[in-house]
Amino acid sequence: MNKGKFKFSVIIPIFILITGLCLHFTQGLIRPEWFSFPVNLIIGLELFCGIPLVYFFFKNKKAVQFLSSGAAAISAISLFAFLTTIMAVLPQEKPSYSFIEFSGLNNIVFTWYFTLSALYILICLGFVILRRFNAFSLRNIVFFINHFGLWLVIVTGFLGQADKIKLNIPVAEGSLVWYGFDPDNKYFEPGFAIKLTDFKIEYYNPKIGVFNSDGELTGKTREALSEIKQKDKIKAGNYDVEILEILQYASVSGDSVYAVTENRGAVTAVRLKLSDDKNSFEKWIYTGNKMVKPGIIATGTENFIALIPPEPKYFGSDIEFYTRSGISAEPHNISVNKPLKYYSWTIYQSSYYSDPESGNIISVFSAVYDPWLPFTYAGMFMLISGAVFMMFTKIRTVKKD
Repeated sequence: MNKGKFKFSVIIPIFILITGLCLHFTQGLIRPEWFSFPVNLIIGLELFCGIPLVYFFFKNKKAVQFLSSGAAAISAISLFAFLTTIMAVLPQEKPSYSFIEFSGLNNIVFTWYFTLSALYILICLGFVILRRFNAFSLRNIVFFINHFGLWLVIVTGFLGQADKIKLNIPVAEGSLVWYGFDPDNKYFEPGFAIKLTDFKIEYYNPKIGVFNSDGELTGKTREALSEIKQKDKIKAGNYDVEILEILQYASVSGDSVYAVTENRGAVTAVRLKLSDDKNSFEKWIYTGNKMVKPGIIATGTENFIALIPPEPKYFGSDIEFYTRSGISAEPHNISVNKPLKYYSWTIYQSSYYSDPESGNIISVFSAVYDPWLPFTYAGMFMLISGAVFMMFTKIRTVKKD
């Protein structure tokens, strides 16, 4: 690397950052609607066609020669990777610190400095691909597949942000919902409807702990915070405790505890047998809710045994899916790792909560519209395939030598 190329490889990223920050502080964030379809498609086609035209007509110019050099590629990758790392480290949401929001670090993808950085790496990567692809050979074809895949991932991932829609869709059991809310809580109709027919949830077995009067776990029982099973035995103060029965769903009435089949308004209950040197007795402990106070067992003047609410092992929704083109109820099951695909929409099981007024379970779906995603996946496939081919090409070359 000569001194001139090294100098420009340092100056250009600094110039991009300074220029981008100046535009950010004077113009603010780039608004996604500026680049929504078809503007982003036009920009993508201009880059796809314009970069080769500029290279072939001006490839002997010093600027193009620099932008197609390894020095420029390294500087472009370094700047883009630096900004991408910040985006991965800092939550891309409204921050608690005004400086982060003021500098755009909570929404980097729509800042001017990130946009200029993406443009810089796309131009450099495009010129490098064209410079290398000057002769037909297996190595050059593999190089093209690998690097064009990276180019496609960057351009579609960046331009596709303007068309991306993310909705939060809460649905109560038995309700039919045609709308959702975006991250700014704005009403939006996606063109389909979800009717929740049944919400299913399964829990891990609960955990038991011994707590002091301040509600803190005592040191001797921290090891007991593992998932309990029937017939397990633990030590709690002077008591030997045996797990006799575990009810995932239980109803409490006075001193009586009954097993129930529905999770609506139910608590998790465990029947214990406590024994010391003098006697033994059985008693229920259970988690609480708005209707029932938690059931605990005092083991002394300060300590007590309590049940720690179990963590969900699985939750999912049985739904009927409606579209405006054909208003028919299509049954589907959506769970955490089993989304529903509908054209460019992907509908995920996001979370759930209990309605504070009715006590009914509300299933929350996250619907993401990303029409550019297939092209990003195609680029990733090319990138991975090219990397695998390049590895085997190198292996064969070493064996020949």
